Amino acid sequence: MIVYFNDKYIPHDEVKISPFDRAFLFADGVYEALRTYNGKLFRLDDHLERLKYSLQQLEIQFNDFHQIENICSKLSEINNINSEYSVYLQISRGVSFPRTHNYGNN
Repeated sequence: MIVYFNDKYIPHDEVKISPFDRAFLFADGVYEALRTYNGKLFRLDDHLERLKYSLQQLEIQFNDFHQIENICSKLSEINNINSEYSVYLQISRGVSFPRTHNYGNN
């Protein structure tokens, strides 16, 4: 399966998450789960608003909301998905090295 990771479409078994990623260490990230009905992402705008709100609350910078629908569509095409599917979005604050509990500006 091809996934979208760090701005690239890559095979899922090539994904490498740093042991210093703050989402891995501290759950310092946000996720959103979506699914399709009749081939369309269900209530995408509502999911994106919730995602945006959650990121703002954690002060995580992210500005590519407009790309999410295109990325999901491309992944569906690349993976040859012809049925309903679910999408799991995970946005992390990123890598923090040396490891610290505080976070700086994004």
